[in-house]
Order: sequence, then C-alpha cells, then structure tokens
Amino acid sequence: VYLRDLIIMKASTTTRRSDYFREQYRWLSHGKVFFMLLFLLTDLALNSTLDYDTYNNQIAKNILLGLFGLQVIVQISIFLVLFLATADTFLFRVGLLGVLIRTFRSVLVIHPIYFAFTLATGAYRVRNLSDSAQLTELWESNRFIALSYLQKIVAVPYYVLNIRATIKLEDPIFYNKEAWIALVNEQRRSR
Repeated sequence: VYLRDLIIMKASTTTRRSDYFREQYRWLSHGKVFFMLLFLLTDLALNSTLDYDTYNNQIAKNILLGLFGLQVIVQISIFLVLFLATADTFLFRVGLLGVLIRTFRSVLVIHPIYFAFTLATGAYRVRNLSDSAQLTELWESNRFIALSYLQKIVAVPYYVLNIRATIKLEDPIFYNKEAWIALVNEQRRSR
C-alpha cells in the first residue's frame, strides 16, 4: 500500500509540475508574440515617418541618425525573437533544422531582403540630409524615390510573414515530441 501511494503521489506531483511548466510556457510564448508585435509596430512607425519628417537643423539630423539606428536595432530584434521562438521548438532541439527551415522559408528569405532595403534607404536618407539637403530635395531624387517605394513594398510581406510565423509558432504541434515521432514512424511505414 505504501509503494502504491508513493507512485500515485509521484504521478500527481509530476502532473502538477507539468501543468505548472505548461502554464509558464504559455505565458512565455505569449510574451514572444507580444514582443514580436511590439517590435513590428515600432518598425512600422519608424518606416512610415522617417522618410516624411523634416530634419532642418543639426540636432534634428542627429535624431534622424539615431532613429535610423533604432530601426536597424528593431529589425535585428525581430529576427532574434523569431529565432528564439523557433529555438524552443522540438524540431530545433533535436536538430531537425531542415524541416524547420522548410516550414519558415519565406520569412527567413524576406528578412535579409527587407533589411538590405532598409539599410540602403536609410543610408541614402542620412547621407543626403546630413549634407544640408532639404527633405524636398531628397524627394526630387529618383534614386531615393525608388529605394523608398521598394522598401515600402517589401515591408508588406515582411510584416505579414512575420505575423504568420509568430502565429504558426504558437501551434502546440511544434513542441509535441510524440506527434513528430508518430509522423516519422508513419513516413517510414509508407516507404
């Protein structure tokens, strides 16, 4: 009787512990979603204002440079949150990176493209506005107009794909060992 009681107590403790960790993980997962959305909204705000605000004096031009740096840091943070979210998955932990990369290929491809357009547009903006050019002169440049429009066009799939990836990473299947083992066994049987 004593041994049976110990087994029951151990099982209930393990269940309570796993429920506790599951609840903690849920909050951690929602935290990643919150930070991803916060960073995406920050990038959206910077993306929609930096090209249109006037920076006429030297202090304002230093603010422009700081905001451009902030936008770069925010985009790096978005990628890091995405990486940390994928690093928590069962697939990442057991080294099935190929499956993970295939699942999130589009968002992984759009990140460097959008980052390159942001760097090109921001560097062109900062360089020209630092040389005492006015905002109207900047918008008269066909090169800047093309860079700015292309960055804004690439921004749409960037935001959509990041939100989709974040929502997809909320799916419990990515954290369920038994589901992936069953899938692998099913694939082996079908060969």
